[in-house]
Amino acid sequence: IFWTGQALSLIGSWMQSTTLPYLAYRISGRPIDLGIIGFSSTLPSLLLSLPAGVIIERLDKRKAVIILQAVMMLQALTLGILTLGGRIEIWHIIVLAFVLGAANAIEVTARQAMLIELVGKPALPNAIALQATIFNLARVLGPSLTAVVLILVSNNGEGWAFIINAVSFLFVIIGLFFARTPFKAR
Repeated sequence: IFWTGQALSLIGSWMQSTTLPYLAYRISGRPIDLGIIGFSSTLPSLLLSLPAGVIIERLDKRKAVIILQAVMMLQALTLGILTLGGRIEIWHIIVLAFVLGAANAIEVTARQAMLIELVGKPALPNAIALQATIFNLARVLGPSLTAVVLILVSNNGEGWAFIINAVSFLFVIIGLFFARTPFKAR
């Protein structure tokens, strides 16, 4: 259940990460904005990944992933609404990229730590392989589907790509509500 939801969510995330620089360049036409957006989305990983690992070990990992997936869903929804409404500006993209980067830095740590609680130690190598498979599959499908959306929806296609990403988070959140962590360690 979790694997299917995660696969759909990752495809949406790759759609957004492909669309965001395209939109930024379309709005401003300045290559420096692409660098600033990239910096603002990766800086949180540098700052938060290590402390996140310590904090996540003290929390319910499944609940933490659900909350962080909801934050990422709201971020994508905000991008979509601003873009479809014609109100999106570069500073919105920079701030929302930072929010996504911060949520991702913590969520990736929580999700990877939660994996052993979902499958147990004997099945962990297979679970890691499946996670890597869906990540790489989404890495190919997400940008491909982005091209289709941008071609089919010539007016504000970027906004629809963000909305599709926001909806994709629902699949992993719903999957996590049904998934249990029978191998949870104290």
